[in-house]
Amino acid sequence: IPYVQEAQQRLESLLENDPDDIELLMKQVEILQALSLVHARANQSGIEIGFLEDALAVTNRLLATDPYDIRFLGLAAFAASYLIWEEPSQVKKFERVEVVHRYLHLLQGLDPGNPGCALKDAGFLTLEAWWLFQDRRIAQATTTINEVLELLASVPKTSYHPRNRWTALAYAGCIAAYAGDTQRALDYLERIRAEAVIPEGGSPPIHDTPALLRIIWLHAQMEIVTALEDWEQLERLAKEILTQVDRYKPQREEAAYVPLGLRTTTEAALGNALFRQGRRSEALPFLEQVSIRFRDPVAKVKDGTYILCLVKEQLAHILQEMGQWETAVEELEWAYSQRVYYVERGAFVGFRIAAARSAWLLAQMLDPAQTKRQLELMEYAIELLNDPEVVPRLTPEEQQLRAQVAESLGR
Repeated sequence: IPYVQEAQQRLESLLENDPDDIELLMKQVEILQALSLVHARANQSGIEIGFLEDALAVTNRLLATDPYDIRFLGLAAFAASYLIWEEPSQVKKFERVEVVHRYLHLLQGLDPGNPGCALKDAGFLTLEAWWLFQDRRIAQATTTINEVLELLASVPKTSYHPRNRWTALAYAGCIAAYAGDTQRALDYLERIRAEAVIPEGGSPPIHDTPALLRIIWLHAQMEIVTALEDWEQLERLAKEILTQVDRYKPQREEAAYVPLGLRTTTEAALGNALFRQGRRSEALPFLEQVSIRFRDPVAKVKDGTYILCLVKEQLAHILQEMGQWETAVEELEWAYSQRVYYVERGAFVGFRIAAARSAWLLAQMLDPAQTKRQLELMEYAIELLNDPEVVPRLTPEEQQLRAQVAESLGR
């Protein structure tokens, strides 16, 4: 950090003499982005956002001089894309991603023959579709993921990693399953299964081995099978993935985190499948292992907190059945506190509904003598479930939960 700060100070001195120098301003953007990255890696939360905001402000100054300069647009897109990841509010991520889309669309128009911008845009659209899904905006999520699939179909398959296509198809399947279109979800599942895994040394020039590609390919299928709630098929698929992960030997040190992250989510899926089939004793060791492994920073996991909260709730249920009441309450308290944390910072509707469910489950598990706390939890749950933005997005099961909480409160 001191070295980058020193470079920033020297650059600021030069800019005092010539504040409109284009090359110096471009260098300032790069240094601000570097400062953001080193602070983020040092876990200095919040500081990196300020540097990224400053970097974006400088790129806007550059764009004011020439709004169609590819160099300036590239810098702006890069700074804006990093802000998406560092944004603590889930709902504000939509605003962040729109900024990136704007820059990338301009870049595509300036260089239509280059698939790079289209592929980057497809990547951010895929994220946006998933967030729209989590926010229960199903029609918009469907439109967005279809746009992704069209974008990917417009460029050669050899120009991008097959993971991008499998992920998009998996998300499309999940969205279709939630919307009740089972056949469409199954169609997406079959499209993934029909894909031939790229042989080693093939095109695109990716470094993943066929073994790792197969794990990623199977994992994409697992997403749809989970959404379809086919617990027996999920169990078989998860076990196959874990067998493949056990055999996998990373060819590169930096690739080691991939199977670790996939192992973690797959064990969570297997625990979930066994739990849903009523095989609680079999589910327990997987859920316990996931609870430990999710805290490993090396295991980079998409939607890690959301999945871990579900794992904690299932653990609490099993531990309560085993008579370990205090430990069960601790697991639920953790899930509840994590969900409240995100709700307070602006969470997707799906996460707010999950927070309400956590509050209700915790209220039911507490000692009956803790009446005041139970009432506070139920009040919190009904407040979330009665939110005008949430009510129209409740599933029939969640509507029943809302009615149950309201009845318990005498309303």
